[in-house]
Amino acid sequence: MSDVAGKTVIVVDDGAATGNTLLETVQLLMKEKPGRIVIALPISSRSAMEQLAIQAAEVVCLLTPREFRGVGAFYASFEQITDQQVLEYLHRLDSEKALGSKLKAAS
Repeated sequence: MSDVAGKTVIVVDDGAATGNTLLETVQLLMKEKPGRIVIALPISSRSAMEQLAIQAAEVVCLLTPREFRGVGAFYASFEQITDQQVLEYLHRLDSEKALGSKLKAAS
């Protein structure tokens, strides 16, 4: 993980009920001395937001409802994805970026 030293790291999650997973992630990242850590998520409980705001340089969250019933309650479809699926999406994104760079260079 030393590639993050001095850089802005954006940690994205599908939501936070307690915030514990994100807090642990931030604590691990802090050991690598990033420039700053930004957390981005669409939904969070208010208590999780309070905890996350203490640990991260910035927290971007679309919705912090008064009545929080769990992350899944705010999604029409809340299916788990595998690590392999995440890797495939990231690989596809890298391929699309590379193609875009080649097209810009050719024009």
